[in-house]
Amino acid sequence: MGYPDRLDTPGSLHHVTNRGLGQRPMFERGEHVRFFLSRLALQSQPVFDLGGRLRRPARIEVQAFSCLTNHYHLLVESLTGELSEAMRQSQSHYVRWFNQRSDRDGTLLRGRFKSQLVDSDLYLQTLVRYIDFNAVEAKIVDRPEAHAWGSASAYLGGRKPPWLDKGLLSRVARRETEHLQGLGPVERYRAAFGQRVTADETSWIEQRLLRASRGGGKLDDLIALSPAGVRAWLVERTRNADGGVLDAPFATWSAVQGVIRAELSERGGWELTINGRSRDPFDLMEVGLLRALAGLSWSEIRQLRGGSASGLHLKFTTHQKQLMEGGRYAECCSRVALASVKRSTGIRREILDDRPKRPRRVEIEARGGGSVAAISPDRFDV
Repeated sequence: MGYPDRLDTPGSLHHVTNRGLGQRPMFERGEHVRFFLSRLALQSQPVFDLGGRLRRPARIEVQAFSCLTNHYHLLVESLTGELSEAMRQSQSHYVRWFNQRSDRDGTLLRGRFKSQLVDSDLYLQTLVRYIDFNAVEAKIVDRPEAHAWGSASAYLGGRKPPWLDKGLLSRVARRETEHLQGLGPVERYRAAFGQRVTADETSWIEQRLLRASRGGGKLDDLIALSPAGVRAWLVERTRNADGGVLDAPFATWSAVQGVIRAELSERGGWELTINGRSRDPFDLMEVGLLRALAGLSWSEIRQLRGGSASGLHLKFTTHQKQLMEGGRYAECCSRVALASVKRSTGIRREILDDRPKRPRRVEIEARGGGSVAAISPDRFDV
């Protein structure tokens, strides 16, 4: 079976990650991290022949990164739509070099890299915080800028590798904090990206990596919709999920269940009568949103909730019909869906609530373990 195609076009942003096979270290010493980063740096530069003619343009730009002992995370822009080739060369060169230095052979990595298209501001901002706080969550450092092998230090006043492109995230930080006066670049970056990721946000980022995006709408567009617009979006997404088309999750399963519990606690339950039979609307809603919003497979929903496959399918079909009919069920479901997305993505209340309201847009401009962390980055600008 072949690998699914990646959504990779010139100017697209991607979360890229990989880790060592069987939890073995991918980086054992600082020189290992430096060499891996140097392979990425090569892919971010054009190549010319001896006559000065361009052989290939730069393929990627690195916007953010974090390297830990057994894995890495990158935020990269694909400049030419050749992300797969750029990462294939970077990883294969590194593995050959690592094996030669370590007197070993065989596979070092789990396989080809994982990636997820970054197509919204909300996803971008949560992802940057996830990358920056990766070493903090691993208990290697107590703050992002203290991690020697991460980009947070470069944004927060430290030394910047020449191949790291700070333009995109600096623009996002300025825009997200434009209502705050007297801030310099470091303070703006900290205000925009300095909040530690929650468990829901971490789960959401990691769950999105498990399922490739099919371009089924953008988070920013969903957040800006009216209640009627959210319902119409849900109807379409539910129809696709019923046909077996699962997109990358817009919310985590834990957020869906948590919001439903909160809805029951704050507003109370109510009965839904269908064909003379009383049904629990939140039971139907949970199945429908776990499938359409959290992007779970039927087997995953069975593992989470129990029950038979036929019973889950019947609940999903009933949910779909009620959603299309409108009324109280559709109104409640739309409210729960939107709240689940907000909980999963960690919308920054202290920034978004006070900022002047205007349509959001994706800030993308298309253009032509612990032993490693403790090593001083004396040759960081590879």
